[in-house]
Amino acid sequence: MIFLKRQIMNTVDCCSNALLAKKQIKDAQTAVCNPSDDSDNHQFITSSAFTNVALAEVETGVMHLAVSSTAGLLKSTVAKHPGLPRSVTIQPSADPFIDGPSRPVSDQQRQLLACYLQLPEEITSKEEFNQRIKFSRWLSEAWVLQHTRAEVLKSVLTADQVSDYRLYLQDLPPAAITAALALDCLKQKLRHLDWTYQNLPARLKTPSFNQFCLQIGALPVNIASDYLQSVQYSTLVATCPDTLKYVPPEHQNYSMCLEAIKNNPRLIEFVNPCATFYPELCSMAVQKLNFLCDSISESVADQLIDQLGITSLYYIPQSLRTYQRCVKAIRQTDLVKQFDYIPRQIFLEHPELANEVFHKQWSSSLLKQLPDSAKTEDFCQRYLDKWPGSISGCPPSLMRAHAEWVERAIRAGATDCSIPESFLTVDLYRRILRISPFNCSVPEKKFQDHPDLLFLAACSGSYSLKKIPAPLKTMDVCCLALEATDPYLKTIEHVPESLRHQLPYDLLLAVAPQYLPQDIRQAMVARGDTSLPLSCRQRGKPILHRHILLEPLEPQPYGELKFSSSIFLKKTLLSSAPFTLRNLAMGHALQQTIEQHCCQQKQRLDQAQLPVLTQPLSGNCTVYGGRALMTNTRTETSRMKFLRSGEPLEDFFREEAVHRFVWNHGLGGSLKSEVPWPVGLKLVPVELMPEDIFAGFRSRLETVALGSRCFYLMYQFTTRNQDYSTLAHQKDLYGNSTRAEQGLINASYDLGVWSSLGAVHTSTIQAYHSFKDNRRELFLCFMFDHGRAFPGALTAWDSEATDESDWGYSGLRDIGDMEFYPGITSYFDAADATAFMPPGFDQRAAFMNAFCENMVAAVLHYARMHRDDSDYHYKDAKGRAKLGAFIDQAIGAFLSGLVGRSVKTAEYFESPEIFQQWLEKTTAETTLWTARQNLNSDCFARSLNENRCYPPEVYPDQKITPYRYQYPEDYTSNGQDNLGNNHGQFGLTLLIRGLYQVAAVLAVELGGGK
Repeated sequence: MIFLKRQIMNTVDCCSNALLAKKQIKDAQTAVCNPSDDSDNHQFITSSAFTNVALAEVETGVMHLAVSSTAGLLKSTVAKHPGLPRSVTIQPSADPFIDGPSRPVSDQQRQLLACYLQLPEEITSKEEFNQRIKFSRWLSEAWVLQHTRAEVLKSVLTADQVSDYRLYLQDLPPAAITAALALDCLKQKLRHLDWTYQNLPARLKTPSFNQFCLQIGALPVNIASDYLQSVQYSTLVATCPDTLKYVPPEHQNYSMCLEAIKNNPRLIEFVNPCATFYPELCSMAVQKLNFLCDSISESVADQLIDQLGITSLYYIPQSLRTYQRCVKAIRQTDLVKQFDYIPRQIFLEHPELANEVFHKQWSSSLLKQLPDSAKTEDFCQRYLDKWPGSISGCPPSLMRAHAEWVERAIRAGATDCSIPESFLTVDLYRRILRISPFNCSVPEKKFQDHPDLLFLAACSGSYSLKKIPAPLKTMDVCCLALEATDPYLKTIEHVPESLRHQLPYDLLLAVAPQYLPQDIRQAMVARGDTSLPLSCRQRGKPILHRHILLEPLEPQPYGELKFSSSIFLKKTLLSSAPFTLRNLAMGHALQQTIEQHCCQQKQRLDQAQLPVLTQPLSGNCTVYGGRALMTNTRTETSRMKFLRSGEPLEDFFREEAVHRFVWNHGLGGSLKSEVPWPVGLKLVPVELMPEDIFAGFRSRLETVALGSRCFYLMYQFTTRNQDYSTLAHQKDLYGNSTRAEQGLINASYDLGVWSSLGAVHTSTIQAYHSFKDNRRELFLCFMFDHGRAFPGALTAWDSEATDESDWGYSGLRDIGDMEFYPGITSYFDAADATAFMPPGFDQRAAFMNAFCENMVAAVLHYARMHRDDSDYHYKDAKGRAKLGAFIDQAIGAFLSGLVGRSVKTAEYFESPEIFQQWLEKTTAETTLWTARQNLNSDCFARSLNENRCYPPEVYPDQKITPYRYQYPEDYTSNGQDNLGNNHGQFGLTLLIRGLYQVAAVLAVELGGGK
């Protein structure tokens, strides 16, 4: 009975709350429908009001309304003020796949898609060829050439194109190779592309063609005699230095040979070694041109060392490297690697030579060259202390006594063949695969007995599938190897023929689309999208292999990634259906409203119908941002945002349109951030703008001329207080971060809600908008530029890159700065976006890129705010737990706002346990990179400077390289910290991988999969 009474009371309370909340909404909507551009009086609809309505109606059974969905808030209202655009009635989408605005697919895009899918289609025009060859790096050069008509190739191919696009001779149809093209390519010496005389079609090798080849030095010596009878040798060599090889010794002279060798030092091989000027030419070739042949005499060798100062044994033929010559060369130089060029026999006869000079020179093979008697414990100790990776040849007995030598050798990148087989335990193979997979070759028996080694090798990317024994190339192993490597390494060629056509269709689509059934590829081209039928897509939740998800990257600038996760996401985005967004109809209405509003306001501006400010701006105005003013009253904060120089009017008008749309359509109840109240556009006479205000603006303002007067264009809106302008990367005045963190979570949620309308925010921080020569940090950059699997270092991440931000205490700011799916364009204009993007896939990749970028932005704000906290450290469990909770909450908030139900981030991972493992590793890496770097404390900077590596607690099994990267030299720019080495990769790689995992599952969900 007591329980029943409580239920009744709760129901009454809920109904009361609902009635009160509905009254708030009605009053506010009435105010919205009757606004005045000059009025500052308005009411705010709080998100709690809508929440109370929803909860009450659900609990009492009056209405079943999902709290996080805007489905019940889609009733349109009609604006009654001429300053507002007429609202658009929102109708449910009958078919979300085709209804509403979409990106049209041009014939050219279809042709490129057909080329990407390698459909048997003939290229019949110059325009088609030029367009496809432009993207041949991401398509297939050989396919483009083989499917272009020979006459088209004849008319368009040039030697420069052959060189730029790296077109191999064997890929060209023989009929397309003209004499003129062949001669031009031979002139450019494109030997690396097989453009040599021997490989040319026999039909070209006519007497006249051969005569031209002779004149450019491209004719083989063995057939040149037929064309040399009436040749003036001096003229021939002067015309083309490479023709020196045709000149008989008796016709060579010093000046002729000198000029030829200056141009090409390899021509020393064709100079008469008995000529008096031969040693001098050898000296020039060695000292200035870094080349010498193996045919010099003993007297010339002595002359080079004694008289001409040649000090590197590399330039002395091995047969002439006597003990005396080696000692002379070594003692008069500090060049490295001299030992590698000393014959082993000399060390056997003179072992003391190694002890004499090794302290200043390095050899990768010294221990192998020395006799066992010289490999004392002391010598090996000293040698391996300096060069730990050169352990090959060290006596096994000493290795057993010094296990640390083996440990250091592995971390320095020693190969498994450098270590005796008896030392190679399973654990050691496992570590070598993590540190230097490229240098490892695991025996088949080890793979058979320990499958985890096999999967680790397949995931590594650098461990070629070619090295895995054929019986072990199962479907799972091949799929892992294909996902972990760049498709342009042609790993598919090492997949057994019997498996190639059985690979999952989504994986084939990403790495080798030519193996897909032809009817599927034809359907894709006809539809203008790479989407696979649901029955052909991957079943179940896409899962990034835990080795890839949880293993840290190789922390070397310019180094190869240990593991790549880009193909995993790319295959999902390629094969997914166009995203079905729950509020797509409302998004269409928003787009129409923006277009109508911009058109109307442009017309009002042109016709001088905008209100004009008549009083000078108050000196109490505060400048905030780059071009906005703020004044405070007892009840609200008024804000004035000015048109920036060069800013399109459509962009400037959009913010007001979005503000009014939110209030007119009750959307504010679904948003957690404060939405400003729109007052309206105004014209500010230039003379009413005080000079001291100009001094505070970072942006130049645009002026508008109307008649004989000049104005600034200003948009005025109001907010509750200053929270809207307080950026969420800073604590409050009392050192508390609660309000800022809540603002970040609210903004994350609202980014999800806006994304459910197809309204995507692509520039929420300065780094994503216009920073450092307009270089965008594309966090799905593999999709946009296949040459980079992860973004580069983010410069000044805790200052300039995040200074101008749309994340405030009030939540998401500047909500008008948005693009619409499927019409996102900004990513494709970025400096790093150079890859061919199949239609449809390009929009899905851009949508997910915005998600990844915005979640990274949230983490960067949190890190900037806490980086000086005492517990913000990679070893502090408490501080890391707080960061982990924030990451979990921020991602979960975005997902909840997007899909319209409360979700947990862990749902998007393989299991809650894997999610927690990822979160543990991610918080360790994130705090390591983003904490304040102090060389007097435990941080990555000190570890790097002292140990040439990052802390092993975060990056276990990392490779130690001979390169000396230092902090701050290599990790700061103009005194500001970077996330990553200046020329390396973005530091928060584990965070990005987790976002890839979430994005893949989300893509399946939005694409209609389960």
